[in-house]
Order: sequence, then C-alpha cells, then structure tokens
Amino acid sequence: MSDQQIATTTTTSNAVAATTGHLPGVNENEQPGTMEGAPPLAAALEAKFGARLPDGDPIPLSKASEEPDRFPIDALGSMLGRATKGIADIVQASTAMTGTSVLASATLAVQAHADVKMPYGMTRPVSGLFVSAGVTGDRKSAVDDLATRAIQHCQDALWAQFEIEQERYEAALESAAKIGVAPPRAPRTPQFLMDDPNAEGIYRLLSEGRPSIGLFSDEGGRFLGGYAMSEDQRLKTATTLSLLWDGKPLSRVRGGERASFLPGRRFCANVMLQPYLLETVLGDKLLKEQGLLSRTLITAPASLMGYRLYRDPDPASEKAVDDYTNHLLRILAVPPRMRASSPHALDCRPLPLSPVAKARWIVFHDDVERRLTEDGELRPISGLAAKLPEHAVRIAGVLALVDDVGVAEIDAAHMEAGIELARHYGREARRLFSEVKVDPQVSLARKVGGWLADRVQANRSERLARSVAEAPGGDAVGECEDRLVTLEDIYQFGPKTARKAATARKMMDILERHRWVVRVPGTHEVRGKRESQLYYVVASGDR
Repeated sequence: MSDQQIATTTTTSNAVAATTGHLPGVNENEQPGTMEGAPPLAAALEAKFGARLPDGDPIPLSKASEEPDRFPIDALGSMLGRATKGIADIVQASTAMTGTSVLASATLAVQAHADVKMPYGMTRPVSGLFVSAGVTGDRKSAVDDLATRAIQHCQDALWAQFEIEQERYEAALESAAKIGVAPPRAPRTPQFLMDDPNAEGIYRLLSEGRPSIGLFSDEGGRFLGGYAMSEDQRLKTATTLSLLWDGKPLSRVRGGERASFLPGRRFCANVMLQPYLLETVLGDKLLKEQGLLSRTLITAPASLMGYRLYRDPDPASEKAVDDYTNHLLRILAVPPRMRASSPHALDCRPLPLSPVAKARWIVFHDDVERRLTEDGELRPISGLAAKLPEHAVRIAGVLALVDDVGVAEIDAAHMEAGIELARHYGREARRLFSEVKVDPQVSLARKVGGWLADRVQANRSERLARSVAEAPGGDAVGECEDRLVTLEDIYQFGPKTARKAATARKMMDILERHRWVVRVPGTHEVRGKRESQLYYVVASGDR
C-alpha cells in the first residue's frame, strides 16, 4: 500500500488525530475478551483499577483535516529520487519524510559551492530549513541515519584527521614555547553537524570550525525544548537562523572581547519532530511574525504504522542508497572556493537561471502573487507564500548542483522541479496552518493528547525493558498500567504551556469530556509507586 493510499485513512498530525478520536502512537489491542466478553484491557481496567471505559467512541476535537499532499519524488531527479524510494523501501517510512531528509542532506553537501542568482539580480544561498513531523514509531531516526550517512562518514573522517593534526599542533606548540618563537595556528574543529545548538553555539562553531554547517535532529523536541528555544532565547535563536538563511554575515560585540565578524558562512537544517510539537511551532506568534516560519519548509505525512508488515527490502533499494551516499561523499570531497581576503570565508560562485528557466520562474512567481490577494487561497500563509518563488530557485539550485557541482546555470528542467517541490511545501503549509487555527484551549488539549501518546509508548518501552522475557501484549494489567498517567506527570513533564496544575487539570477535563481519557478513582500502585489523580489513555481497540 502506498503513502497516498494510506493517507486516506490515517495522518500524523494531532489535528487529524482529533478528528478520529484516536491518539497517535497508541496501539490497538483486539484480543479475545476475558470478562463477560470484554477485551483484556477493559477487563483489567475495571478489575484492577475500578474504572470503566466511556460509552461510545472518542469525540473529535476539531474539524476533519485535509489529506497530506503527495510528495513529488520524481522532482528530486534520478539520484535523489532513487535514494528517496530506496530509503522509504528499506525503512518502510513515508516518502515525504524520506524525500525531505534526502533533500536537506543534499543541501548541506552542496551549499558551500554556489549561491543562486535571482532573476532580479540578488544572490541568495541555496541553503534551506526543513521540518518533518511524524509520531513516535514512524522511524524518523532510521530515515535520518540513511539520509545523512555520507555526511556522518565525512565528519568521522575529518575527526580522525583532526586528531592527527591536533597531536602535531600540541608538539609544535611545546617546541615553539621552548625556542621562543610564535606559536603555530591551532587546527579548526571538524564538527559541522549539530542536533541541539543555541545561537552562541552556532556562532562559535562557524567561527572555529568549518564555514558550512547543518542542524540535523531526528528528535526535534530536544532542540525545541532546550535552551535555544526557551522563552528568553527564542527570539535570538530565530533571528540567527533567519540571518543565516538570508546569507548575511554574523557579527558579535561583547564587553571584554574583541569584536568578531563572520562573512561567507552557510547553514541548513532538518528537524524531525512529533506532530504535537509541530502544532506548538506553527502556533508560535513570535516565530511567525519574526519570519522564521516563512523561511521553513514543512511536511507532515500520513503515518504508515499498521501497514508495515515485514518484507525484505528490494536489493535495488540498497544499491540506490549506496549510490546516493557515494555521490554525496564525492561532492563533500570537493574543496569549496574560499575568499582570498578571508581564508575561512566561503566565496560561493553565482548560479544564474538560464533564459528559459527564468521564464518558467516568472510564470510561477506571478501565479503565486495573484493568489496573495485579500481573499486569495495563499493569503493565510502569506509570509511563506511570498517566499515560495525564492524557495523554488534555492531547491532548483540544489538539484542542479547535485547533478553537477560545477554547473554554470540552472536549466529549465531543474527550475520546473524546484517549482514542483516548492508547491508541495506550500500546499502542506496551507493545510497545516489551517489546522492550528482553532480555540486555544482545544489546541492545547490536542497537544496534551499527543504528549500522552508518547508517554504511553515510553511507559511500555520501560516496562518491557524491565522484563525482557515478557512478550508484548502478553500481560493485560501491564499493558493497562502503560496507559496510566498522573496529573503530576502532565504539569511536570508535559507540553510547556500545560505545566501548571490548574491548566493540566483543565486539559484533562476537556480530553475526558471527549472520551480521550478516563479518570481512575482512588489511589493505586502503578510502576512501583502509590499514585492518585490517575487517568487512563483510551485507544480505539480497547472495547
């Protein structure tokens, strides 16, 4: 079954989970009943904890969602397209998530070599900021591992070389001190991948390391929930990322330090996260008005969970991934051109559009512009839509450079492909932004619901780790306990905006009224502790 077929029955966004009433990531259990015909979990819940499942199915928390947009794999070209299909086949993951990771990895590989020259004369980096959403269990890590394999291999090799150079440097430093000559220059750090940086960390790495770096994280919650995106740092981080996307130099002036200036740096990102975190990002007024969201391309494909029955991967898929990995390694081995006046700053050559490519781009630009009128279909995402023509040229530049890192111009075929991919991300943005425009209380309840799904998965993993011999699903009481969460869990560890007891209680009241959870009376021993204010997270197969 293809991604698109599955998209008609299931999606990853919490907004869509709300329409079905099923919490994403919570497995169904349709086993023979043991108490008057009731399924084992319902029986265990009543017998052990004195709670009963609600009558009727969970009630949707929002209107029905549109289906995710079909990812245009063929627009990626032969090399990246075959790699996308290969990774999707090996991992059994969505082609939208896989294609976005492949495109982001290719962007990091080529962004040091050229900047696109826009039809109106300005040069812009080919760099991109990408976000993919998928529930726990959608195999984000496996996709990221294969998509970034060339980058990881390159970084490992650079670190091995760095250790040799560092030993030589330390010996030379000691020798210079003995004979009283100027100390040697220290080798630059080879690190060019990050997964949880803040603005200062990005600046330092670009100052002391390579001039082209990337933020790649298959656990975006670490970045979004970390220091970089905290209340005090969020604007600073967003501004830094926006400046880098724009290709502008970074500068820093601090009391007691020498002023520093970093021209010729390039940065791209690919952050993979859970749908409830994506909803938090899309609803963040600061990120939207500051402009970071308009610079970010987002996809949230349908989950394939429940359809991934085991099969051996096609041998052609493994070859496609190997070919892609080796191709990116060859690109990464090409030294970028550096500025004569600043040996650590890139001197990216301009990459213009061919006359035919420019004509195609103008048609796309004007089509987008016409749809930005007050009642136009792109008006709700006007920030991103206004930048879609530039996104299209950047993507076209990446595709052209992947095919030939020394290419002199972007041809019509690559421009058409960039336009098709930009349209995909535009349609996804329009769908996703429309889904977060709901009552703030309902929106927060959905976020809590998404967090509960992840909590259930974590509880289950911890239980099975404690009892390796236990077969999944073999212990109804254990499975039932996996679904139990306390109010304290939510206001201590849940979504940040729900981390007050009163707010957490209000969210659980909403979820209980909508039959997403059931309140458990009394005090019970759960996972070795006496707990009260317990809730059971409902799944569709419990009845």
